[in-house]
Amino acid sequence: MKLDANYISADKSTRKTIIIAHGFMSDKNRMFDYAYLFHNLGYNVLLPDARGHGDSKGITLVTVGPIVSTMLSGPKRSFTTPVRIPKLPFLEPVWEALRP
Repeated sequence: MKLDANYISADKSTRKTIIIAHGFMSDKNRMFDYAYLFHNLGYNVLLPDARGHGDSKGITLVTVGPIVSTMLSGPKRSFTTPVRIPKLPFLEPVWEALRP
């Protein structure tokens, strides 16, 4: 089964990585605002499409926390080519306000 995700490397080398999971009947592309936020805070970001969502194959599963954590901790998967998130000038004031 093919599972798809985008991995966005931080601008500077770091061990901080966040996985941003979308909700039921959504996909990774709807999570780019969150990815942009964490990327600008210095994190590597992983945006997976859940089974049966977006570009991932399989049957759509409605799950609860323990099942999702098992799915995420399973065998290593191959992900798509890393992408860079474009700067969104109209959101800059929001990101600036959230910086530590």
